[in-house]
Amino acid sequence: MIVNIHKLIDLIRALIRRYFDHRVDRSASALAYSFLFALFPMLLVVDGLLGRYRDALILALQKLPLIPGDARAIALSVLSAAPHDQNAGYILWGLGLALYFTAMAVGVLLDALDEATGRKARRGFWSKSLLGLLFAGGVLTEILIMLLLPGLGGLLWDQALIHFPGLTSYEFLWTVLRFGLAAAPGALLLLLLYWVSGETRRPLKSSLPGALLAVVCWMAVSFAFSLYMSYFSRYTTLYGAVGGVLVLMLWFFLTANIFILGGELNTLLWDNRRL
Repeated sequence: MIVNIHKLIDLIRALIRRYFDHRVDRSASALAYSFLFALFPMLLVVDGLLGRYRDALILALQKLPLIPGDARAIALSVLSAAPHDQNAGYILWGLGLALYFTAMAVGVLLDALDEATGRKARRGFWSKSLLGLLFAGGVLTEILIMLLLPGLGGLLWDQALIHFPGLTSYEFLWTVLRFGLAAAPGALLLLLLYWVSGETRRPLKSSLPGALLAVVCWMAVSFAFSLYMSYFSRYTTLYGAVGGVLVLMLWFFLTANIFILGGELNTLLWDNRRL
């Protein structure tokens, strides 16, 4: 047991060292800006696809505890300001912008993961663009799933309790189930991203620890950050209306750090295994 604790401490120290050696904070900052640029066209696409259910979509966003309150308010304001009668051209423009900026974010993440492996992959323009678009489509799908399962799942549970009050004892199980199912596609996306990064192709299972840990840490950190911003922060008195954007950027920065560190962890474990 003592040996395992020492190994864990050594692993954490090595991970912290890699964080500063590979300038993860710099890559995370670039990735956070890419997330911000991709957010608003994504919201317009989601609103266009689910336009008939806009009220349910807004309620689902309000039910998501993983998103900080002021960041959620920005998303809600974008959805509220979007035209109610969106034509196909409007949705296609939003989809094109969402795919472009999301592909850009995927490219930044791949570059950071290549840095983690120490062997930058030689990708041409078209292969990198295709990878970015494929993963961008996966990200958009994951956003829809995150809205449908955790968000609308909470609304469905509230309605179920009205008709079946005896289900209260199963609320924790339902919460774990809906968030677990929503996180599974995200873990799969990260698993594939970690796997394709770097010049040398490693076994797929070697990317699993970082993907699972990244998703779990992201959900835990997002929930804790949202709770902190709701109850303990007084930033609005200092920054006013800009405070919501700052909160959103900080959340994106934390998210980017976690995703990149997942790749760093996989490389660290793989290198230790080969020694």
